[in-house]
Amino acid sequence: MQKIKNNSLFYVFIFSILVLSNCTKNKTAGDIDKTAALRNVTITYDSVTYLLGLPAGALSGKSFDQLKNEDSVTYKNPATYSITFLGNYTANNKSSNAQDAKFDGMLVKIIMDTINSSPIPTTVDSFEVKKNTSVPVQSKGTISLATNRRAGIYIFRQVVNGNDLATTQTPFLNYKIGVLQGTIQLPSFKENIPTRASGETKTFLKGLLDSGIFN
Repeated sequence: MQKIKNNSLFYVFIFSILVLSNCTKNKTAGDIDKTAALRNVTITYDSVTYLLGLPAGALSGKSFDQLKNEDSVTYKNPATYSITFLGNYTANNKSSNAQDAKFDGMLVKIIMDTINSSPIPTTVDSFEVKKNTSVPVQSKGTISLATNRRAGIYIFRQVVNGNDLATTQTPFLNYKIGVLQGTIQLPSFKENIPTRASGETKTFLKGLLDSGIFN
C-alpha cells in the first residue's frame, strides 16, 4: 500500500511540473508576441527647443573678459555653461495589426552636425500607446561644456551666428514584458532646430568663443 501511495504522489508531482512548464512556455510565447507588437509603433518628430544656462551675472552688460577677470573660478568652469533640450515627438500605434504597447521609457540621442563622438541624450519616462491611437511624448536632457564640449561650442557658435542647429536624432524604445526586456532602435531622422537669443546673450557667447578658453 505504501508503494502505491508513493507512486501516486510521484505521478502528481510529474503532472504538476508538466502543467507548470506548459504554462511557462505559453506565457513566454505570449510575451514574445507582445514584444513583436511593440515594433509596430513609430515615433515622429514635432519640435525640439532648448534653454541656455549661463553663470549668474553673465548678462550684466560687462564683457566676457571683465567677468572672467572678476570671477575666474566661475567663468572658466565649463560646468557652469549648460543647454537643456526639450524634445516633442508623437508615438503612433495605428498599423493594421496594432496592439496595446507599453514602453519602459525612451531615449533619443541627438547628434549635433557631424559631432558623432558627443551625442546628446534626452529621455522619456515610461508611457503607453493604446492600439489605433497616438500620444505625444516629451524628452528632456541637459548637457554642459564639461560633458559635451564640442557639441556645446557648436551650439553656442550657431546661436551667435543666428543659424539653425543641424541634428540627427535616433530614438530607442525600452521595454520590459515579463522576463523579457530590451531596446528597439528606430530609424534616425535629420532635423534642423531654429536658434534664437537676445542681443545680450549673443554678445556674451561671442566673447566666450573669442576667448578660446574652451578650445
